[in-house]
Amino acid sequence: MNIRKNYIDTIKRNCASPENAIKDLSYWRNNLFAGIIIYMLPFCLIALVPCLYWIVITGQYIMVVVDGLTVISMMAVVFIPGLSIPFRKVIFVASIYLCCLLMLYYIGMSGPGLIYMLIDSIICIFIFPVQYAYWSAFLNTCICIVVALAIYFQLVPWGVNQQDAVGLWITVSSHLVFLSFLSSALIPRISNGLQQTIESEKILREELSHEQQSLSHAMAMLEKKNIELEQFSYAASHDLQEPLRMITGFLDQLEKKYENIFDAKGKQYIWFALDGAKRMQQLIVDLLEFSHIGSKQVITEDINLDELINEIRILYCTQIEEKNAKIIVEPLPIVHSHKIALNQVFQNLISNSLKYSVAESEVIIKIGAVEKEMHWQFSITDNGIGISKEDFEKVFIIFRRLHGKGKYPGTGIGLAITKKNVELMGGNIWLESEENIGSTFYFTIPKLLN
Repeated sequence: MNIRKNYIDTIKRNCASPENAIKDLSYWRNNLFAGIIIYMLPFCLIALVPCLYWIVITGQYIMVVVDGLTVISMMAVVFIPGLSIPFRKVIFVASIYLCCLLMLYYIGMSGPGLIYMLIDSIICIFIFPVQYAYWSAFLNTCICIVVALAIYFQLVPWGVNQQDAVGLWITVSSHLVFLSFLSSALIPRISNGLQQTIESEKILREELSHEQQSLSHAMAMLEKKNIELEQFSYAASHDLQEPLRMITGFLDQLEKKYENIFDAKGKQYIWFALDGAKRMQQLIVDLLEFSHIGSKQVITEDINLDELINEIRILYCTQIEEKNAKIIVEPLPIVHSHKIALNQVFQNLISNSLKYSVAESEVIIKIGAVEKEMHWQFSITDNGIGISKEDFEKVFIIFRRLHGKGKYPGTGIGLAITKKNVELMGGNIWLESEENIGSTFYFTIPKLLN
């Protein structure tokens, strides 16, 4: 096992490109050349055995000479240090051609000489650059012409009729020439295709490296932004809300302590100030909630939606009683999702249905679910004021309000939070609505979360 490994390592070291070399077409030509040597040399050594037997029964030693020369030349190619790989290739190809000529001379056209010449030609096309592809075909042509002349002038010991031998040789060798030129024309196409593949792979690798660098930079920037967002959250929750609480507290005290001193206009100013401070505080809370969606890993769990809706009923019991609202709930499934996010979605949509109801009219809210192949589709329908078609997309934009603060209070973040939560769960949200008739909000939740 060690002998075989050392043998292969020696050939690869002397005849193949190193593993860390650029894997261009030259790399693959050299490694193919080394592979040919690895498998061919042992077979040549094995072929010497029947050649020795041939000497015993015929007394002819030419095959032993041929195989012996091939083995010697290949061993020289493998083991002589300091030779360049192109020079080793030349020695290898020249030795095979020499063996082919010896076989032609001593055995004749019925021997394997022509076959080995064709094989040698194909090897040349594979292991040498494309610009030398036709050299072996021209060399085969020249050899065929020289052999034809040698037959004509009776310089070969074939022992056949001169005229018949020349005609037969031309017939046989013309096939060799045809196949040699055909190989020279077609096989380089494989090399060109391989070269294009290598170049494409190189370009893709460079683009991938560039994209990875860009992605790493983007990830670093994202991490930095996340840190800044956390710092902002801290500032918003402490540094910004604390002054607002102080303003609200002092205004409350001012209103109570000096109630008898202020006239109606003064009391109105205090009310404006309190209302503005409270709305500012709620805006900060909603903005913090919006910024935190998706920033932390949320655990998924099985959620009984009937129980979830009942909890929301209890939360909004005062508004439900004030508006004499009816909430009609169809049978809802048990889903596996993010409970907090799903609760916010239903809570915001039900809250909006209560808020944007028509005054002095019975409020009816219907909640339903439809099972699809890959997801659940939920709907929340109301008979409220409705939304114009051109505003369908606007309602999901943060801070975008369709009505004045005096008529319908709020910060304009609720539906933006709802949309972000639905997308966090892998679903979509949309609506259908007509003004003065009502609205239906639809959203989906995948049955299987990633």
